[in-house]
Amino acid sequence: MLYKVGEVYFVVDGHHRVSVAHEQGQVFIDAEVRECLTKINITPDLKPEDLEILGEKVNFLERTGLDRICPGANIKLTISDILKEFPGKTEGDLYLWVLDNQRHLSQAGRNLQPPEEAARKFVQGVE
Repeated sequence: MLYKVGEVYFVVDGHHRVSVAHEQGQVFIDAEVRECLTKINITPDLKPEDLEILGEKVNFLERTGLDRICPGANIKLTISDILKEFPGKTEGDLYLWVLDNQRHLSQAGRNLQPPEEAARKFVQGVE
C-alpha cells in the first residue's frame, strides 16, 4: 500500500516487495495507492528544514481561508517596501497581524466584516 502526498509516495505496507523489485530493476509495481490532499505542494526535493515553514503556511491558509476563497492564489505584496516597517516579518506575518487586529477591534464593539468576507471582497475588488 502506498500513500501519495502531493508529488511524493510513501510505502506503508510492502517495503520488502518494493526493495526486491528495485534490486531486480523493475520499473513498475502494482500497488494500492491512497491519495492524501494537502493545502500545500509536497515535492520529492522537500528538506526537513522546510517542514516548519510549510506547517506555518498550512496554519496561515486554515486561519485565513484564502485557499478556499481564491484557489491557487499566490499571495504577494502590492504596497512597495511595506515590510521595511516590520523587520524580520513576512507578508504572512503581516496578514495575520491585520486579522488579529481586526478581531480585537470587533470585540471592542466595532462593526467589522468577518475576515473571510473581507478577504473575499478584497479578492473580488469590492469595497
